[in-house]
Amino acid sequence: MESRTSVRVACPSCSAEVALDLPAVVDVERQPELAARVHDYTLPLVACPDCGASFRVESPFLYLDGRRGLVIEVVPSRDLGDWKGLEQRLVDFEARRPLPDAERFSTRRLVFGLRQLNEKIFVATNGLDDVRLELLKLALLSSRPELAQRLTGRFPELLLEGLVENDLVFLVLTRDEGGALKQAQLPIPRRLYDALERDSELAGGFAELQGARFVSWLRYVEMTPVGPAA
Repeated sequence: MESRTSVRVACPSCSAEVALDLPAVVDVERQPELAARVHDYTLPLVACPDCGASFRVESPFLYLDGRRGLVIEVVPSRDLGDWKGLEQRLVDFEARRPLPDAERFSTRRLVFGLRQLNEKIFVATNGLDDVRLELLKLALLSSRPELAQRLTGRFPELLLEGLVENDLVFLVLTRDEGGALKQAQLPIPRRLYDALERDSELAGGFAELQGARFVSWLRYVEMTPVGPAA
C-alpha cells in the first residue's frame, strides 16, 4: 500500500511557495527508510529550494506495522481539538472500507503528531498495554495536583519515553504563555503500572478507552492546541 499527498506550503523563512510530495502511508515492512524518519522526527522535515531553510510540515498519514499489529492514523497536532470528530470519522470510514489484511492489525489508533506516534510504537515494542498506560497517567494526574496543574492549557503532553531499571520514564511537555516548549522527565515506579491490571474500579471509570481509537489521557482534559508539539 503506497500513496502520496501533494501539498503547497509557504516557507516560514522566505515565504516562497514550496510544492511537496509527502507520504500518505508509511508501511514499516515495505518502507523501512520512512519508518526510520518517523523515529528520528525527520519525516516532515523539508528544505526550501529557494533559501535552503529547513522546516517541518505536518500532514496526515497512515502508519502500518504488521509485525506489531499496528495501524495508526497520524494527524497534525494542530487538529487535536477536533479529536472527537476525527475519531468518529475514522470509525465510520473503517466500517465502510475495511483495511486489507485486517486480521493482522489488532491495534488501531488515532494520534496527533510524531511524539504520540512514537510513544505508541515504543509501548508496542516493549510489550506494554497503551490503555493501561493511559489509566496510569490519569491516576497520576488525580494523585498529584501539581502535575495536573502543569499539564493544562497549551498543548500539554505526558509521554512514555523510556524504561530504566524498575521505572517508567515519562516526558512532561508544556508550553508557556509565549508558546515556548518546556520539558522535564518524570520517573514512575513500574509497579504502579503493573498494579493497574488489578484495579477494575479505575478501569471501569474510563471504560470507553478500551474500544477507543484515540487512547489518551487528553480525552479528559481541556486544552488550547497551539501548533506542532515537536
